[in-house]
Amino acid sequence: MKAKISIKHYTSKVLSDYTSPVMISICKDGKRKYVSTGISCLPSDWDNKKNELKRTVKNAKAINVIIQQKYNAIVSRELDYIAQNISYNIDDLISSIKADNSNKFLLSDLLEKYIEYKKIKHSTIVSYEYTLSILKEHNAIYVTDINTDIIDDIIYNSGMKDTSIRLIVDNIKALMNFAVKNKIIKENPIKGYNGSKKMNFETKKRALSYEEINQIEYNYITKYFVTKEQIDSIKSMNQEQINSIKDKELREYYTNIINNRINIYSESFAVGLFLLSYNMQGLALVDLLSLKKSDFQIYHYSNKQSLQNNLLNPESKQYFKIETKRNKKGKNVTIFIPVDQFMMFCNIIFNGQFNPDSIENDDYFFPVFDNKMTEIEVFKKKQILQVMLNRKLKQFASKIGINSDITFYTARHSFASILNWNGINPSLIAQMMGRDVADIQVYLKQFNDNQIIESLQYINRIKD
Repeated sequence: MKAKISIKHYTSKVLSDYTSPVMISICKDGKRKYVSTGISCLPSDWDNKKNELKRTVKNAKAINVIIQQKYNAIVSRELDYIAQNISYNIDDLISSIKADNSNKFLLSDLLEKYIEYKKIKHSTIVSYEYTLSILKEHNAIYVTDINTDIIDDIIYNSGMKDTSIRLIVDNIKALMNFAVKNKIIKENPIKGYNGSKKMNFETKKRALSYEEINQIEYNYITKYFVTKEQIDSIKSMNQEQINSIKDKELREYYTNIINNRINIYSESFAVGLFLLSYNMQGLALVDLLSLKKSDFQIYHYSNKQSLQNNLLNPESKQYFKIETKRNKKGKNVTIFIPVDQFMMFCNIIFNGQFNPDSIENDDYFFPVFDNKMTEIEVFKKKQILQVMLNRKLKQFASKIGINSDITFYTARHSFASILNWNGINPSLIAQMMGRDVADIQVYLKQFNDNQIIESLQYINRIKD
């Protein structure tokens, strides 16, 4: 019985980038199997009548040829079996195609093997899938398509930032090394390639000054901090009084107080988390949102010198000591923050009604994720939330006269740079931020003009 062979856009399977794979369906003797073409696309990019990519899609013509070649190869193999009167099954067709294409190992299949071997987390998988999508745009589908010309094409014709290109190049190198290790290819085709001469890989420093951080904190607290008496007053306001508030963000904040609701996409939530990120040793947003109540412990600090000088009134303070692990590097880091400072920011973030007793020990501290969410669901929400919060952060900064390209990454840069400007040992800064000493410089902004002049005064003995 002849097999039924067709091209299918397999929409039942949705990949992390929301595309679905294009497969070759083989049906014979009551059995069906699918062969990957290495191509995936959005439903809106697929022409169901012509059973191919729409011509409006970039490189559609070349990609459709690849799909058709895969289809034709399977049909041709079946005709060979029929002509020679040889019995065959689905596996014979699939195995023969794999044999015919031994020198055409799909990049998508290579990535699949790499993911299975490395057991990498979802965020890293997305990074590699994005790399493959860029390679596809530059007509690289198979492992043997990779060469230095492809990398040059990406550098000069992709229109991407150099830091994004660096990530793609690093991913390609890792995949090619893996292909060599698994004897898919003999040697890495881009081994020794140095694209750094053609690109600026330096991460843009976006650190704020100590004065700018204070400006954000002052304006944030002035605008949003409310006492218990003020909360009672807000709750007694009618709709007309609420509507009369000109500031849209403040109007929303008061409405959330009245309705006992937290909007995680609001300005008050965004700026509060930014200030916590800065004050919690530059803790990255993703690590901040991953904290659970069980990560927090009370730590009592007493200044030894003060204790010796004033036994009746020693200088002491309560801190939260937070033991956590960085998502990006997997390094353990210990965070300290004064309890009163942390509680003040949380009181605003939780709309003036912060109640830590309502949070279970195993629950996330901030109301963004819950324990029932899958890794993919958490990742997608993080991606959306980061975009929304950065937008609110920029709007707030702009309103108070800070027009820097401010993002949550700025909090991390600012923490490191301000400590560096004040002479703190880089080794200590690295430890506080869960980084290696060797690469802490990525966070340190260059000293400004005033600081250079002030340092020269030590040499020139200039006195005011």
